[in-house]
Amino acid sequence: MTEDRTPAAARARPVRVVPLDAALHVVVLGAALAVLGNTMHTWLVIVCSPWLEEIVFRLGLQDALQRCLPRLGGAVPVILTAIAFGAAHAVLNPGPWAWATALPALPIGAVYRRLGRLAPCALLHAAFNLIWFAGGPNLAFAKLVAESPS
Repeated sequence: MTEDRTPAAARARPVRVVPLDAALHVVVLGAALAVLGNTMHTWLVIVCSPWLEEIVFRLGLQDALQRCLPRLGGAVPVILTAIAFGAAHAVLNPGPWAWATALPALPIGAVYRRLGRLAPCALLHAAFNLIWFAGGPNLAFAKLVAESPS
């Protein structure tokens, strides 16, 4: 009988939401509603997108890479998933800001690799989205426009 060398985070497991995770997600959502307003865009960016994208990229791609590439170490699937995440955003919205989404995908992937749970990843993703849409490139762009000669 052969020994299972699949990393613990890549083994099949049920998706579960811990009450603290849910409570923190509500806090992030509340902050988003306060900062961005109660719009469909806010709900999509803070609730729907993080969960859907984490299901696809963590439960789907990162888990598959961890199973297929166990000898390359845990960081390789995290890095490849982050690159794929950036590429997916670049396909939908070409440009450097879309590729920049690969950067926060790295710590999200590391959290998933360590904890093997989806809820903390979706929460972290929602928090990154809140920062991104409340400030991030929007503030940088606004500053550039304000400083440019008319």
